[in-house]
Amino acid sequence: MNFDNVFLIICSIASFFLSFAGFYALNRQKVSQTPTQISPFIIIFAVFSICGLILTFTFYQDNDFISGYSIFELPVLLIAAALIFYISSRFSAKYSALSVLAGTAVLTIFMPQNISVIPQIPEFLNILLFIFLWFAFSFLYRFLNGVEAVAGLHAITAAAGIFLLALASALPHMLGALALIFAIIITAFLMFNWYPARLQFSNADCTALGFLLGGLIFRSASEGAAPCMIIFNMFFIIEISWALLQALLPREQYADITANTTYFQANISGLSPDNIANNILRLEIVMIVLGYFEAYSPNIYSIPILSAVITAWYLNKIKNWQTANQSFREINRNVINEIKNNFEDMKGNINKDKRN
Repeated sequence: MNFDNVFLIICSIASFFLSFAGFYALNRQKVSQTPTQISPFIIIFAVFSICGLILTFTFYQDNDFISGYSIFELPVLLIAAALIFYISSRFSAKYSALSVLAGTAVLTIFMPQNISVIPQIPEFLNILLFIFLWFAFSFLYRFLNGVEAVAGLHAITAAAGIFLLALASALPHMLGALALIFAIIITAFLMFNWYPARLQFSNADCTALGFLLGGLIFRSASEGAAPCMIIFNMFFIIEISWALLQALLPREQYADITANTTYFQANISGLSPDNIANNILRLEIVMIVLGYFEAYSPNIYSIPILSAVITAWYLNKIKNWQTANQSFREINRNVINEIKNNFEDMKGNINKDKRN
């Protein structure tokens, strides 16, 4: 066992105990009703900063990034995340969105300039698309915070997937090490956030957490692992896209994006947060496996399409947990009919507005 692996194990153990101690102390303060300005993200940020910066400066000379790596990437990412958390916790959502957009734009400068999301379009448009996707991921991450453990489970999935790809030499060793530390810290938080939750994320926590996680995800995408990142984040993509689509309907019951999510609908229909989290965990494990195999796939579309179908099907099962088991054809017909009805409602309201 070489020095790098021993040092990573030591940092991993230290990150778990430091973060667990921080969350334990925060929980004790809440139980005793002692006023505090500390939130879960501050503990996550502090531990990740300490361990992440130590790993970065230790492994920097041996980094194996294809497109190059700047030693300032992680410090700038951390500074931007801290500013985003500060603005999101003290100002309205509008200023929070602006801070996230500014952060993603600044961080992109420190990433390789040969970013390619869609190779067929010009490099300048690829960079703009990269910024938009990172911004959307970060700002919309708050909508996974409607039920205990959901946001944390997804964060662990994406980070664990990056670490496994690094083990398979499909991503740089340093990136995998940072992802492992991140996953361990969130695991410690889930010990307090699992139902019944003793600690909760705020919207500001989730926005800043999404930005940090996005930094790992989109840096991995810039190293050629974009299809894998899509699969690791398929739950987030399907869940939030469907919730946003419903929010576009001009009906008051769909105005709240969080309330449109499958996991939230399952919860208000009687499924406990514990069962919801366990079901999402099973789905996320499948996505980790599929994302890992995508690294060896001869094409970039077959496994992502399969993962999208599996995710949509499984989320539909969670949402309709009270109904008898349906065949795939019945589930597919129900989903198509629901989408069709939504578009018919939108079309009807547009025509009504035109007549008026």
